[in-house]
Amino acid sequence: MKKRILLVIAIMGFALGSCDKEMDEFVDNNESTINLIAPNGQKIAANVEILTNIIAEVVEEKYCENKDVNIDDVIYYDTDYGFIAEVRYTTYDGHSSNLIMSNTTLDGDLTSKIIKTRGEGGDTDDLTIYSCKNEDRNKCPDCEVAKTQNGPSCFCSKGDRKYCKLQKKQR
Repeated sequence: MKKRILLVIAIMGFALGSCDKEMDEFVDNNESTINLIAPNGQKIAANVEILTNIIAEVVEEKYCENKDVNIDDVIYYDTDYGFIAEVRYTTYDGHSSNLIMSNTTLDGDLTSKIIKTRGEGGDTDDLTIYSCKNEDRNKCPDCEVAKTQNGPSCFCSKGDRKYCKLQKKQR
């Protein structure tokens, strides 16, 4: 009787162990290619899931509906203090756009930098997120934000940018 119980336990152990290996094959490989560490060593988010949740909040405000997003790329810009990161994303229904995350000032004069610090939990204090909201999809189907000498600005490659409204969100 004891041998049969041990045999059943061993078989279940092998079966459950092999399930874990199968699940490893379905891990999102995009997570490992996203660099969350800015050139100055600060993390823009603790992990890709948290960054995706931050992006999803902004996307929900932009499109006035909850959309799942996939982060395509994170591009870092040179800055004396803090970080400036452009996050490119695609929603699962095919909309591509971007936003800019920064913990240093981008408004107006780029020479006046403000140093921001990390909180005790590793999060960055005073994170600002810039994005562009489309006010008329027929006039500009693809509003995007860009870092310029005068601060962040909205652009439209396939229409009139006056229908793109810059949004600024403090976290």
